[in-house]
Amino acid sequence: MTSPHASPEDSAHPSAGNRPGLGYPVGWFCLGLSRQLPVGGVLPRRLMDQDCVVYRTQDGVAHAAHAHCPHLGAHLGYGGKVEGEALLCPFHRLGFGPDGTCTVAPSGVVPPRARLQRIPLREVNGLLLAWHGPADTPPWFEPPVLAHWHAPTAWWCRKTRTHAQVVIENTFDYLHLPQLHRLPVQRPQPSVVDGPTITTRLRIHAPQYPLLRRFANAMTDQHLTLTGLGLHTTEVDVPRKGVSLLLWTLPTPIGPNRLILRLAVAARLTRHSALPTAVRSLAHSAAERAWARAFLLTSIAFARQDIGIWDHQRYLTHPKLAAGEETIGQLRYWARQFYPAAE
Repeated sequence: MTSPHASPEDSAHPSAGNRPGLGYPVGWFCLGLSRQLPVGGVLPRRLMDQDCVVYRTQDGVAHAAHAHCPHLGAHLGYGGKVEGEALLCPFHRLGFGPDGTCTVAPSGVVPPRARLQRIPLREVNGLLLAWHGPADTPPWFEPPVLAHWHAPTAWWCRKTRTHAQVVIENTFDYLHLPQLHRLPVQRPQPSVVDGPTITTRLRIHAPQYPLLRRFANAMTDQHLTLTGLGLHTTEVDVPRKGVSLLLWTLPTPIGPNRLILRLAVAARLTRHSALPTAVRSLAHSAAERAWARAFLLTSIAFARQDIGIWDHQRYLTHPKLAAGEETIGQLRYWARQFYPAAE
């Protein structure tokens, strides 16, 4: 199996048939993990159809901005440096502060209209989340802070050719779970909508897959939360094993019908140990990392099965749904709010 840290260049095959009739959605989208961005670090990224950079200033704060210097267009993600609180262009070493103002000009002459366009960024639970929305409009909702969970310890990403809404709809397509993934699922509880968030609960019985030895024959209670179309969390409780797990599913559009899908997992033991405190802390950390990796490998296997469908799937604006698939229609109605007329 490919490493959980596989490169996003592990790309899917294109398909001419998969052309969702959807634009870019508004919301928060992941540009990476906090641990990938040290102090002074600069990372090139792509968000929708825009090149951007994320960087961390000397005060430890992460920022995001459009990638090209407003002076002559050099890409700040390739050779750009952080000095103090300024992001320096590799071409003429013009420096831009966190508010986008040009604060450094080695020639002594500041281009009067050179201002770097910022992108709202939040650092939440070890994730770097950037806002996409109409220009000059502040975010109208915030990403959730999961106070009882630490940052993910296992993650994976890959490029695929689909739309973020297709990935999110897959979560509410319960009938495909026993058919494609062979996961018996009980009928979920009714979904609860609260503005940009929709939640539901379901129970899944983990079958005897070789890959699922840790989960075999265990009933898992799953709490699913969607916050916009870029943030999906699945909290999984396995009482029989004494562990809870959190899976982040993070589709980030990078172009028309193209996205990077990131999966990230954290684990938390729910049983107390009789070991001495110092030993218990180390043992628990190692056990939680092992659980997180095992669950990530399981999630990757299922994601690859889904990607095999998405790569050649055509998005139907008026699908002919069957009885029991009402949740898909409910999700689509909820998702309309993320496609404002300005988009």
